[in-house]
Amino acid sequence: WIYSICLTAISTGLRKGDICMMRKESVDLENRVLSIKTRKTKVDIEIPIMPGLYRHLQDQFFEHPDSLYVFPELADMYSNPNRQRVITENVKRLLKKVGIEETSKEVDGYARRVSVKDIHSFRHTFVYMASIHGIPLPVVQSIVGHLNPEMTKHYMDHAGRDARLAYMKQLPAY
Repeated sequence: WIYSICLTAISTGLRKGDICMMRKESVDLENRVLSIKTRKTKVDIEIPIMPGLYRHLQDQFFEHPDSLYVFPELADMYSNPNRQRVITENVKRLLKKVGIEETSKEVDGYARRVSVKDIHSFRHTFVYMASIHGIPLPVVQSIVGHLNPEMTKHYMDHAGRDARLAYMKQLPAY
């Protein structure tokens, strides 16, 4: 299920709840489109299904033919408030295994540490990758369901030093 949530998040920009509770009726494999009303903002979105995710969704439909949910194990965990934390903790554990150590930080005004590297990070990554591949802001905004284009723009502007250097090298020598 960790593969399922990570692949879906990086391929769609969906939030954790939208992935976990995704119903099969939201998935149009024939036309390769996900049609979802987001849980947080209640926005209707349509997301083209990328090839890797398409294959995985086909497998899920085959493996769980009687379930209403695409990812029944995730739906079960997410439906239980005591088990929702298991999803986040396991994804954070995966991030640490691949070298992303600091998954939370102290923030002024908050009583506890704030998560900065978790499932939601895949949403940021999706938006950023879409922007560096030239997908226009309004298209990305419509896919992720942001109500405000400034939020989408904020995610698109995460270019770090390495990214700036890599892309500047693509410019011609004047």
